[in-house]
Amino acid sequence: MFQKIRNPKSLKAWGWGLLLLAGGGSLLQAGEVGYVVGNAEFFDTTQSQWAPLQLRQRLGRGARLRIRGLGRVELRFVGQRFVRLNSGTEAQLRSEVRKATDPVAVSLRAGQAWGSVLGARDRPDALRIRTPQAVVAVKGTQFDVLLEPRLSRTEVSVFRGQVEVQPSVEIEGPKQVPGPQEVAPPQEVSREAWVVLVRKQQRLVIGETGIPRPQALSSAVRESDWVRFNLERDQNPLEPLDLE
Repeated sequence: MFQKIRNPKSLKAWGWGLLLLAGGGSLLQAGEVGYVVGNAEFFDTTQSQWAPLQLRQRLGRGARLRIRGLGRVELRFVGQRFVRLNSGTEAQLRSEVRKATDPVAVSLRAGQAWGSVLGARDRPDALRIRTPQAVVAVKGTQFDVLLEPRLSRTEVSVFRGQVEVQPSVEIEGPKQVPGPQEVAPPQEVSREAWVVLVRKQQRLVIGETGIPRPQALSSAVRESDWVRFNLERDQNPLEPLDLE
């Protein structure tokens, strides 16, 4: 159903040409589209409505993406980092990424996202995917995040390496500070109560209550078309651009 890119080397050569032509521009760089099929659209501050997403298109921080119906999108970032979006997914790029040391941050609003970090494996902030329930931080890995908004549930599956998962906390603006109040004595808080480590071939389901516990991946998940597609793409990654 989904078309493959037959000649990755030609895209690599094109990418270096893009680097020479890009120059200037006020759009804060985040990622580049390395693969797109189906009805995929984007929206950012440079336009007033949703527009079709194009192969090799460069996207800035704050850009929103959605895949309506069947489709798939791959986003490439410097430092050999990749995020792929499945059918029915809505996401937003939340960070500026110009060099390999810049963290990649993506908010998932609905659907399914695959994250691969093939470089910068020792940096916990190399790639983060946030959902309303959790923040998934990689440690050099291949992982998948499935968000089901109607069920208020996030499912994390790890296929290589490991990820840290913790509750999602949105940053809010300043609030009025209340007057003096009696403060409860300090209590020791265990790190494990807030962060769960998910290792290779494990999955974690995060709901609205309780502390989730990792479970073994099922064969149905490991052998799904989506997983096979991503593992195949990761075997022949395209060299990301150095945007400095």
